[in-house]
Amino acid sequence: MFKLDEQIREDLLDAGKQKGFENLYIYLSNNCDFHCKHCYLGDRLIKKESMELVEVKEHLETWRELGSKKVCFIGGEPTLYPHLKECVDYADTLKYEKIIVGSNGSEYAGNILLELGNSKVSYVQISLDGATEKINDSIRRKGAYHETVNTIKKLVEAGFDTRIIMTVNTYNAFEVLDMIDLAKELGVTLVKFHIMSEIGNVNADTNVSGLKAIEPLKWIEICESIKEYAKGYADRDMKISFQPAYAKKGYEDFHLEPYKGCVGKYLERMSVFPDGRCYVCSFLFDYGLFYANFREGFIEKCEHSEFEFFNKPTCGGCLQECKYDGCAAEDIITGERVCSSSDAIFPVCRLWKIEL
Repeated sequence: MFKLDEQIREDLLDAGKQKGFENLYIYLSNNCDFHCKHCYLGDRLIKKESMELVEVKEHLETWRELGSKKVCFIGGEPTLYPHLKECVDYADTLKYEKIIVGSNGSEYAGNILLELGNSKVSYVQISLDGATEKINDSIRRKGAYHETVNTIKKLVEAGFDTRIIMTVNTYNAFEVLDMIDLAKELGVTLVKFHIMSEIGNVNADTNVSGLKAIEPLKWIEICESIKEYAKGYADRDMKISFQPAYAKKGYEDFHLEPYKGCVGKYLERMSVFPDGRCYVCSFLFDYGLFYANFREGFIEKCEHSEFEFFNKPTCGGCLQECKYDGCAAEDIITGERVCSSSDAIFPVCRLWKIEL
């Protein structure tokens, strides 16, 4: 287990918690055999850094002791990491309540996942960014659609709890409802829609893909269409999930009642990278603001961390009275929160999800 900066425990108490970081994301490696135009890892993919197995185990121990219940092994592509099975086995030994693997679903990945087996893996999340070959492959890579769909079929047949994640942008948004139909046909247990953030490859100076993030009002329309379409699946075994990201005034109708606000404020998650950086908000992966560093057996909290940034008062004088303080990360990424220039909508933490 890593030695720990005691300020981290103090932050949990400040957040009103004895235990925290319920959701742990371990980026085993930045190596990937896909080159998706919207990948949020950006330049990290060029460096192809990997975490030592001993470091992975120490992270599993440390964050479990601090309160982590669910761990997701991710990348890059985690099935390219040579010690994935040892990581899963060790997480199981530590009695993580859920052990997840997030994958691109390539043919190679499918074979590794099948070898891994489903006895310890709670579920597998497969990225698929189009309901058709043309749209998916234009974002991910040529041949990806058929590989990924075949992998999903094999995993479902083998008894894996298999789920699909679609990252929605201006190029594939029109296929959202078709993706629900495809997911149902493939027999997955859940299809989840993420809003694309303009970070990583999309934020790079070299980006010529034309992919853009969905405008707030358009995203609200898409989420409302998902909710309406889901009514036709009332008797389904498959669940449907999406990230609200934005809400209209009168949000009571948008089912935001369980929403607690910014996940950075209550330390709901932790993402750790091979380069030593530890983040509580993935929206800030590009911006040099993070929570802690691990190096030489020690996790040290940053002097100016995400936690202080998210907790500083910044909504004084707001007339919307939305009862939430929106997304502070927008202050850095776009220069102002969407509610500053609109009296109709306000930002919701894009890491929070609704499940239908």
